[in-house]
Amino acid sequence: MYQKYGFTLIELLVVVLIIGILSAVALPEYQSVVAKTRLSEHMQQLLAIRRAQEVYYMANGTYAVSLEDLDVDAKGKCSLHGGDPSLLACPYASVDNISLGAITPESSQILSAFYSGGFPGWGSSVKPDAGSRVYFANSSKPNQIICDYFTGLGKKLCAAL
Repeated sequence: MYQKYGFTLIELLVVVLIIGILSAVALPEYQSVVAKTRLSEHMQQLLAIRRAQEVYYMANGTYAVSLEDLDVDAKGKCSLHGGDPSLLACPYASVDNISLGAITPESSQILSAFYSGGFPGWGSSVKPDAGSRVYFANSSKPNQIICDYFTGLGKKLCAAL
């Protein structure tokens, strides 16, 4: 009686093909879930900065240009970009705290941030997936959060927001 041990080449190819199909479907979804988690972390950071800005506004009648003037640990996992106290460079996002007030009046009433799965911070050539604007209470769009997307992943991020 003959017993067969091992696998044929066809059987191995079928297994490799199945693994390839499963990974092709699962990997983009995994990346999307990871990006949504990172976005929610950064949104919590932005909302904490906005709350601190509102407290600062009530005490001083204006919003703080420097994040160091706020009663909040705005940095978290981020660092100041080039020593500028209004720009944060994070592993997957960047945050601008109203430093552009001289350019447009609206800029002095918002926090803006850009998110990407591979965005290493300010000055990067990597195109961000999405950007958000968090308006302060005393702005043209009180307490609104607006999300703009630039890629397919950005569209999913904005939909989750």
